[in-house]
Amino acid sequence: RNRIGYLKPIRDSVFYVRKLYEEFGITIDVITSLSLDPDTIKLREYNLRRVFGHAIDRIISLDTGQEKNSALEEWRDSGLIWVEDKTDNAITGSDFGLNSYIMAHPYNTGCVHPRVTRVSTWKEIYEHVKGI
Repeated sequence: RNRIGYLKPIRDSVFYVRKLYEEFGITIDVITSLSLDPDTIKLREYNLRRVFGHAIDRIISLDTGQEKNSALEEWRDSGLIWVEDKTDNAITGSDFGLNSYIMAHPYNTGCVHPRVTRVSTWKEIYEHVKGI
C-alpha cells in the first residue's frame, strides 16, 4: 500500500501533462478504481499531486476494479479527452461521447474500436490537442 504514494509516472506523461496545463490550461480529472481505503486514497492523491502538480484538478476514487460508468456520467457528450488503459473503460468513454484514447500496454493490445484512438505516448495526445 505504501508504494501507491511513490508510483513512477508512465513514459512521457509528466512532461506532456504539464505542457498541456502550461500551454492550454488543461487540467486533469483523475478517475481511479484503486481502492476505497482512506489511507490508500490519500497516498494515491499525494502521488498524483506530487508528480503532476497543478495539472491535476480532481481525483475521484472508486473501489478496486469498479466500472467507471457512473463517474463518467458527469462528462457525457462533452467531447473531452478521456485517457484509459483498460479496454472496457476506453470503450465506455467513447460510448459516453468522450474523445477516447487508450494508452498502449501489453495487456490491452486487443483494444481495436472505431471510436478509441490507440496511443503509445502522451506526446501523441499533446499533438492532437495542438492540432499537429
